[in-house]
Amino acid sequence: METWTTFATLTEACRGSEGVFVMVPPYFAPAPGYPETRSIVANIRSALVAAKPKKVVCLSSVGAQRQHGLGLITQSQILEQEMRALPFPSAAIRAAWFWKIINGRSVGAGTGRN
Repeated sequence: METWTTFATLTEACRGSEGVFVMVPPYFAPAPGYPETRSIVANIRSALVAAKPKKVVCLSSVGAQRQHGLGLITQSQILEQEMRALPFPSAAIRAAWFWKIINGRSVGAGTGRN
């Protein structure tokens, strides 16, 4: 059965694209070494290399540029690392504004506070 995570499905979806936006689903209780994320990212990378889009943007997270001590952000770090190795332009968007919402308002936006 074809799913969105198979090489053939991903390759076909990306073929001929000007740009592709990628992200990985979060695993909140991953196995040691993040094998689930590594498998999905390997499939995404292989499909992108085969499909040859002009550019790739991936959703990442603040801190994913670090190499250790990341906890669950390691999943974003794995994605960023593999996307940087692509043979065409790629960029990571590190969405910082998701994490600081209190009482329905963004704390720190325009106030100089974190």
